[in-house]
Amino acid sequence: MSVGVRELTVLDEFKPFGLIAEALDGKPDDNFVDNFNYFVFDPKITREREDYESPASDSWNGSDHELFIRGNRIIWSSGTRVIKRFTLESPIIMACWSCLGALTEPRLCVLRVDTLTVYSVDGE
Repeated sequence: MSVGVRELTVLDEFKPFGLIAEALDGKPDDNFVDNFNYFVFDPKITREREDYESPASDSWNGSDHELFIRGNRIIWSSGTRVIKRFTLESPIIMACWSCLGALTEPRLCVLRVDTLTVYSVDGE
């Protein structure tokens, strides 16, 4: 082996927890079987403003958090624990966390074809 080159060992194929959560809930929507997205993020994102404790604060178990998106559903999880599920009227294009202006808590922004919906950390 060359200097500075290391051998890589793949331990196992990564599978987003959202796939497992969906399987436990029942089968996914047939229109979106192979079409999903997921985003892994640091749990500090959902509690990054001063003096704010999110519902996810007590769910931090050393794991990154995940937003799993398929069709019109979002599953927010930490490790093997589902924190929130969202089901919307139409398919989701993108979802991300954002701090908007002077608001004290981050917001989940969900983009759909005709709408941008903004949720608080507790789902309101």
